[in-house]
Amino acid sequence: MDSIQSVRLKFAIIFLAFFSLSSMSEAQGIQNMHQDALKAMKTGNWKEAHKILVKAIDNVGIRAPQAFGSPFAWFWYHRGYCEIKLGMFDDAMNSFERCYTKFKNVIPLKGRALVLNPYNKKALLMRGHAAKGAGEWATSIRMYKKFLAERDPTRDHYERGILHINMAINYYKLKKIAEGSKHLEIALKEKATFPTPNKGIMSAFNSLAASAIEKKEEASLLEFLHRNRQHLKLEPFEAHEFSPLFMKLAEDAHSAGMIRSAFVFYSLVPSTLATIDDLKSRLSTLASYDRTIRDGSMIVKKSNLTEDLTDLEMAYTSGKVNEIYAYLRTAILHEEDGNVRGAFAVYEQMELYFPNAKVKRNGKISSGRKNNLYNLVRTSSLIGEALTTEHYGATFLKDFPESKYVKEVRRMMLTSLFYNGEYEKCIEVAERMLPQLTKPSKRHAVCLFTLGGSKHYLGEFRDAQPLLNEYLETYGNKKGNQSRIKAASYFQAANYSHLQHWTKSAKLLDEFFKKNPDLKTNPYFPYALYDRANCDYAQGENEEALTKVNRIATDFPDLAIMEQTLALKGNILENLRKPEEAERSYKKALFLAEKKKNEIVAGECLFYLTALLGGETEARLAEAIPYYNHFWKNYGNDSPFSAKVAVAGIPAMRKAGKIKEALERLQSVIAASAKNPGTPGLEEAIGSYTAAYLKDDTPEQLRDHYSNQSGGHSRDRTTPALLRSAIIAVYEEGLDSVNPENARDSEAMIHVLYKELRSDFFPKDLPNFTLIKLGNYLQEQTPDPETARIYYDELLGRPNRSSHQFTALLGLAKLNAEGDQDQKAQAIQQLRRVIDDSAVTAEQEEALYLTASIHFENGQHDAAITSAKEYLKERTFRRYRSSCGILLAAAHDKAGHPDKAIIAYRQILSSSNSARSKYLDQAMLRYMELLWKRNGTNTNGVKDRQGAYEMGYKYLQMTKLAVEKASPEKKATWDKIAQLVSTYETSPDTTKIVE
Repeated sequence: MDSIQSVRLKFAIIFLAFFSLSSMSEAQGIQNMHQDALKAMKTGNWKEAHKILVKAIDNVGIRAPQAFGSPFAWFWYHRGYCEIKLGMFDDAMNSFERCYTKFKNVIPLKGRALVLNPYNKKALLMRGHAAKGAGEWATSIRMYKKFLAERDPTRDHYERGILHINMAINYYKLKKIAEGSKHLEIALKEKATFPTPNKGIMSAFNSLAASAIEKKEEASLLEFLHRNRQHLKLEPFEAHEFSPLFMKLAEDAHSAGMIRSAFVFYSLVPSTLATIDDLKSRLSTLASYDRTIRDGSMIVKKSNLTEDLTDLEMAYTSGKVNEIYAYLRTAILHEEDGNVRGAFAVYEQMELYFPNAKVKRNGKISSGRKNNLYNLVRTSSLIGEALTTEHYGATFLKDFPESKYVKEVRRMMLTSLFYNGEYEKCIEVAERMLPQLTKPSKRHAVCLFTLGGSKHYLGEFRDAQPLLNEYLETYGNKKGNQSRIKAASYFQAANYSHLQHWTKSAKLLDEFFKKNPDLKTNPYFPYALYDRANCDYAQGENEEALTKVNRIATDFPDLAIMEQTLALKGNILENLRKPEEAERSYKKALFLAEKKKNEIVAGECLFYLTALLGGETEARLAEAIPYYNHFWKNYGNDSPFSAKVAVAGIPAMRKAGKIKEALERLQSVIAASAKNPGTPGLEEAIGSYTAAYLKDDTPEQLRDHYSNQSGGHSRDRTTPALLRSAIIAVYEEGLDSVNPENARDSEAMIHVLYKELRSDFFPKDLPNFTLIKLGNYLQEQTPDPETARIYYDELLGRPNRSSHQFTALLGLAKLNAEGDQDQKAQAIQQLRRVIDDSAVTAEQEEALYLTASIHFENGQHDAAITSAKEYLKERTFRRYRSSCGILLAAAHDKAGHPDKAIIAYRQILSSSNSARSKYLDQAMLRYMELLWKRNGTNTNGVKDRQGAYEMGYKYLQMTKLAVEKASPEKKATWDKIAQLVSTYETSPDTTKIVE
């Protein structure tokens, strides 16, 4: 404080004036008060000093300028100085005003100026300080400018950094951000030169931020921060003092919606570890030196550094460090700004480097790890880091098993795993969780969905179906997660397609399109379109299927399953008898599949091309060989289509003179494929090999040849069973022999071979078509058909059961049809499945007839009528047409519909094949009875009773010769018809026919 130290000369002048204007006692009193005030100020006793200075001024009063002259300004200046220290800013402004206006600075003395009031111009500076303290921002600026304009540069020195800081604050307070920032930038860039204390800089920086936040001028604030960040960034040992300020500014910016600014403020909070390292480094440099060191604006003192180090080390050990709050708030800001990955990174840093962090909640200090770890799981699941979610989720469940977040963490682990394709892991977690969850609930919904969806994606369609069905039944109509409901709806429909429930899948897919028509919000649309085309193709609706696959190619050319789509298109075009177009489609599919390294589809396309070219015309057989060879060179036995390609290539290889090579390959494929039940084309492969072998050898030699085959491994039970069934097929062909003895021998051998199959092999050892053959044999050719059930069940329990499943379902339905009411109901369901989805017309026909029969036997006459009509409507069905006709008529009869029953019986009697119908006599008998009972008149004016009599009479005339050879049952019915005709003939309601 220069004004307090240099007073000796000044008071010499005062006393010179005193001797001329004042008494000695008054002068002495003033001098004493000067000394006392000076002493109090030196010790920082500003209140005492102020009291003394006020007394001195009051004692002299208005006589001061005359009694003591300009040097008396010392009292006014220091009075103002004390008032600033005491926060009496308005009084200080007045004191400095008096110092400046009442006491001149210089007077002329023998040709030179004599300094009488050295505080005259500095009073302007101090008045500026006082005005700032009083909140008189404009006055403060004016005083500073006046001081700078009037000061003597050689004498009126000042702290330049402080003046610029105060000018900046004044302008910021007046919301003049640009003007204030000019001064703050000067103070920042020259802080080492002036020097400018850090507290002053941070005070101005605080004012800048407050002003920008209040005015919502984030751009100005960010621009300033960008230009001056290197100057604002303090050394860690300095910066930690201002951590609370930076966090406060960040919170204020956040509250004002200035997210980017908040990020910058939080970034200024120093790391506690970095600060500790900085302090240790500086203490090491100081060693035993314990004096204050000033380096520009930086002040270093060993005792302060030691104290700060102790405090920070304690804070770090206890987990109570400033940056924890900064990190947590930064994470929140990241999420609000849409940067979930940024938030995740912050939470992960917290877990890795601050596991013992303490946070203050509800006034209490507690561990923050639980919440942080929960947020880490949450954000990692949102950004798709599935394995990270699983890792930290498992850590959370282990360390906080009683937390209220446990169920939510499990749910997030599931969701993350699912949407990132970790389906095996997802199933593992979900199957543990599901039994423990309340139903219905949000967590149960997520668990059920992810479990069903994961099984769907892994091809476990049978296991996935009930889960997906349950999810949609329970949650499909709720307002929950619509994207999840949409996905589940698609999975459900597509799943039925994979299970060959074509009709049900088609219906669900149509509903899916109707509910989700917007391509922008329905990512499953093109995949559902492919599945729908597949349903059309499976049900013979080729034109409709072609329209759909063409739309996929046009609207979704980059679809992930385009190679499958093109292959399907080739299948459809083949069915439409457009082989050249089919070939082009297969070639495109092959090119795309190999480009994408999709070996399954590539192998499939090579099979289609080999089969198409090798079976089209004799002229193109040679064109099949390159595809045949390409398949074996690049895919071979590892492909599921190996058996199919081996069979498809035989005609071309025979034409090329390479049949031996083809048969050897076929034999090896059979041995390899037999180990995988359900391998596509295996049955055809065996048949082709068998046919080729029998060209030169006998069935007995074939049997010996096959008996020596073991599949290359002593534990291989499937191949011998497979070959055994092929031998049976050979002998079954012998049943059609024109030689009765050969037919009997074949039949005997068949019974022996089936008996060996049953006794030598477990059901699990048998390939699919062998299971079917043995099951059908046991059901149809043995006295205990129930023994067939285990073979049908074995096939239906396999994941890969291909088209044989419908034959097995039909066999089971026949068995169940002979059981109790529950079994019959089950039989109806199984038959409906065959009707809807089997591609074999004979299976559909038999299933539909059996359905009508079971309904009729159960007394469900309306259902029987519906099924019988469905059968008779299909013109390609011939086998059970007569049986279905009589069943329809009988069902109408039993249901109390006599008019409809009459029509149905009449249709049987008038049909073109009525003469061959075993039900003709039954139909005639009941028709006559119903017509006689109705006793009405038909549209031609013929009375019912007359018509009943005439129809019976004509029937007897037509069949009187055939009845002699009829069975007792048919003859008994014929006799009843004759009795009725005799009775009706004598009735007064009829007119006798006279010939």
